[in-house]
Amino acid sequence: MNRIALLLLCFFSTPLFSQEKELLGEWILVRTLKLDNSRLEINSPYYSNYGSIEIKKNEYIVLGQSFSTKFKKNTMEMPIRTIQYQLKEGYLVTEEDGLDRRNFYLKRDDFVSKFPEFTMGTIERNGKTLYVDNKINAYAFEKVEGLRGFINDNQKDNDRDSKTFENLYFKIEFVLTTDNKIKYIKVLNSIDNRHDNDFIFSLMKAEPFLINLTDKDVLITLDNEYLKWTKDLKDKEEKKLHDLHYKGNIAYRNNKFDEAIKYLAPINDLKIGENRFNSLVENANLYLGVSYLVMGDQLKACESFRRVGDLTNFTVRNYLLDFCQN
Repeated sequence: MNRIALLLLCFFSTPLFSQEKELLGEWILVRTLKLDNSRLEINSPYYSNYGSIEIKKNEYIVLGQSFSTKFKKNTMEMPIRTIQYQLKEGYLVTEEDGLDRRNFYLKRDDFVSKFPEFTMGTIERNGKTLYVDNKINAYAFEKVEGLRGFINDNQKDNDRDSKTFENLYFKIEFVLTTDNKIKYIKVLNSIDNRHDNDFIFSLMKAEPFLINLTDKDVLITLDNEYLKWTKDLKDKEEKKLHDLHYKGNIAYRNNKFDEAIKYLAPINDLKIGENRFNSLVENANLYLGVSYLVMGDQLKACESFRRVGDLTNFTVRNYLLDFCQN
């Protein structure tokens, strides 16, 4: 059992009690374990993923949805679900009836304090020192749907046809000042003028709801990837990527891990243009890494996970912690 799981097991054996006010705030998921505090199966979608919840008075917010909630001693009661919870040493531990797992959360700032790899870096711009957004505790957004959801909801171009996209990857940066103003917007990867201007328009509509949580201006980067239907693809390598990804996913989901490796491993040798189909390639390497673990090849598994990201990437974070630290 790894160090984090062991720590969680040590404190969970004692009764946990808290006042409702201790629940208030945003919580970041540290780990999901089985009810006996053992690890999940390595191919579980909950083994390593980003999760956060926000708790307000009479309100539980998750995945951009708000639920009216009654908070009682060790229970959160909503119209469609009841969550059991306990608090101890800063952790919020939740369980839901019918699920053989429990979630361990830390408050946003406590998460960063405990895991220094998420500490915000700094950068010099125009003679000023800025924090670089760490996606956790640099800013807050005062809308349930979050900044990404708000921008998406306000874009006029949401129903644009797949075939009209030539560039697929969009990236933008801006500075959120200490007085909560958006400045110095810069498009780093353009789709086209139509898309870029639409995105910037939606971003500026979000300004009244952005709150800088730091004592410095913050450099924030947002990106977006657009996929194409297979029928709209023209490049042979991209068509092959879609085909291999599709077949590899089917094999993986049917626990045919040797077959999944056969389809997914060649994806890394394809000549795909820069910033095209990043999410497909990353998903392939996640499933490839898990498949290698099942087949006993830890070295190749770790190589695959590292193609996805480092310890700050929640998609592979727990795999790297558990299998790739030596």
